[in-house]
Parts: sequence; C-alpha cells; structure tokens
Amino acid sequence: MSIALTENERPMAGYLTWEEALQEFLYHLKANRAPQTLRFYRVQLSQAIRWCNANQIPFGTFGKRHLDRYLSFRKESCVCAPHSTIHCRAFSSA
Repeated sequence: MSIALTENERPMAGYLTWEEALQEFLYHLKANRAPQTLRFYRVQLSQAIRWCNANQIPFGTFGKRHLDRYLSFRKESCVCAPHSTIHCRAFSSA
C-alpha cells in the first residue's frame, strides 16, 4: 500500500510538507482503497504529523529513528500503539 515514486519524483520528497505528502497519499488511497481505509489513514496519520511538527521533524528527513520515537510516544500515551505501525510504515515507505 505504498506510493511508488519514480527516480525523478523521489528527490521532491525533501521539499514536501507533511500536509502535502499526506494529501498525495490520501489521493492514492482514495483511488485504490475503501472509504473506511481512507478515513483510518487520515485520522492516524494526522496524529503522527502533529507529533512530527511538534518535534520539528521535516517530512524529507523522517526515518526509522523517528518512527521508533513516535511509536514509543504512542505506546506511552494510549493503548492503540500497534495500529500506529500500520499507517506509519505504509506512509513512510511511500
């Protein structure tokens, strides 16, 4: 469920904001997935984006280290941490 970017598109990832990247990912999901799936990803990724913005992590620099920190944060703050892995992995591999 990831967005495959061509070699020409990949460098642009460093210039996208979180909100722009989310919108592009949601367009992809809307074309390929059920409305409930779209809603799930929108809600879950919006939470992840708020955390990234609060921690001043630009979209183009997000990596495994950040994902681990976010999942740790989610685990400490709610019981839904396993679902955090699903949406973050799909989005970060896009």
